[in-house]
Amino acid sequence: VTLTFQSCKLLRAERLMLYGSATQALRLRSSASGSPWHLQAMRCDFASYVDVQDSDASYGVPIRAVVSKDGGNNSNWQFLSGDATRVWGGGISADFSVAENWMPAELPDATTTVVFDGFQSTMPRITVPTTVSNLFIGGAAPVTLTVDAPLTVVDSLAVLEEGTLTHSANNDAPATYRLRLEVVNELAVFGTIDVTGKGYRAAVSGIKGYGPGGGTRGGTGGPYYGSGGGYGGSGGDCSVGDSLGVGGGCYGSITAPLDPGSGGGYGHYNQIGHGGGVIDILAGVIRCQGDMRANGVTTLGSSWPGAGSGGSIRLECEVLFGDGIITANAVMSPNLLAVAVVDVLP
Repeated sequence: VTLTFQSCKLLRAERLMLYGSATQALRLRSSASGSPWHLQAMRCDFASYVDVQDSDASYGVPIRAVVSKDGGNNSNWQFLSGDATRVWGGGISADFSVAENWMPAELPDATTTVVFDGFQSTMPRITVPTTVSNLFIGGAAPVTLTVDAPLTVVDSLAVLEEGTLTHSANNDAPATYRLRLEVVNELAVFGTIDVTGKGYRAAVSGIKGYGPGGGTRGGTGGPYYGSGGGYGGSGGDCSVGDSLGVGGGCYGSITAPLDPGSGGGYGHYNQIGHGGGVIDILAGVIRCQGDMRANGVTTLGSSWPGAGSGGSIRLECEVLFGDGIITANAVMSPNLLAVAVVDVLP
């Protein structure tokens, strides 16, 4: 596939979406070979699997191209390719720490750019503390990276369209999993960071949901109705005749929220009211054009169980901007969200 741009004309782009694939690079060419086509990228953008030639991008911010080819006569493009790049293959397992899962078959380290392009059926999982140079996920095909241990990115991390970051589901207290990221420069979210329903689970039998603020059961002898899980405040009560199911209690910190949401109380059917998980991010710049979600699972439309409470989102950065959506919502209970920034851009 080739995109041809009019030579000597300036293209102004608020948002670039230039993604090829491992089997078919996207060729970017001038209408007159050797004569530049001009590009002004307004924000720091990313491209993958592109073959670029005669592009003068000096009118805007640098464009980072991963697993891409510099065809010559380009300005203000940063080609992150070569020996310092590893592409996820997943040929052996889901384990990030197995060299044979990578192309080439060498483990990434703090000098490596890693790419998860979604063209493999095995989704990756990080289970030990990990440091890489740059990380790109998504772009052209759906891919989910499960982060179950601290992840440090010494330059930039881009969650592109079709890309998702999450952590594994927790069961009972104490929590085992949280999504913890440290990004030295920019975290750009165009896809999704989603830990919805990854907190403490709903009651599966008996009365109480899991977690410090687990919801309880209302009703004696059936039918049973569940109350909402608590977290930043008490969960919603439920009343069945003269039997009250009291909402889960309050816990956690309002300034440094790092706890998962609690599960809803036991209902007669469909125990799905799991609490939200935990997103904990330290970054230089956070650009959110996509979604960050740590929601509890709603039970509206199901039969009688209590809803899980929302989880935690903590963002600490120097600059936060974008028109994305950040939520830690719940239907029957409160959540905790903390943002510490030096500057917020429109």
